[in-house]
Amino acid sequence: MADIEWLIEQIENSPEGPQVGAFFDFDGTLIDGYSAAAFFKYRLRRGEISVSEVLKTIRESINVARRGHDVSEMMRVGVMGQAGRDSEEMDTWARNVFSRKIAGMLFTDSRLLVEAHLRKGHTVVVASSATRPQIQATAEDLGIDHIVCTEMEVDEDGRLTGMVAELVVEAL
Repeated sequence: MADIEWLIEQIENSPEGPQVGAFFDFDGTLIDGYSAAAFFKYRLRRGEISVSEVLKTIRESINVARRGHDVSEMMRVGVMGQAGRDSEEMDTWARNVFSRKIAGMLFTDSRLLVEAHLRKGHTVVVASSATRPQIQATAEDLGIDHIVCTEMEVDEDGRLTGMVAELVVEAL
């Protein structure tokens, strides 16, 4: 992170109020690394991932890393792997991943910057292509109320359909 004292001083000298927006990316900005990897490893250890999903994820990871593809297809593969899961169960499961892994990935300086913005009454937003379950517990831990993210489709019975309701990279 840049010179944190200078950044906090800039925030402290900025106008107060919710008309000032502070937007933070999630992976690699608020946390050190990628939440999708933590969620993937957690699911892999629990035997919740098929061989087909592992192969598709590896293929799409290579496409992103080596070929410059955006993360859209990799997101779709991950979301598809959640098909049939109860959305409330997913939220509980995601909080477990947060407490076991993601919380330890949070950059200390990120917390300081978010707190400085909140003290000024700024509107603080996490904007990420990650899914809401990946982000929600971290946002709550930081006191962030606003999230712009990839939303997973939920059917009338509260189950994830395996489809993306809205992919943030397409919405922007």
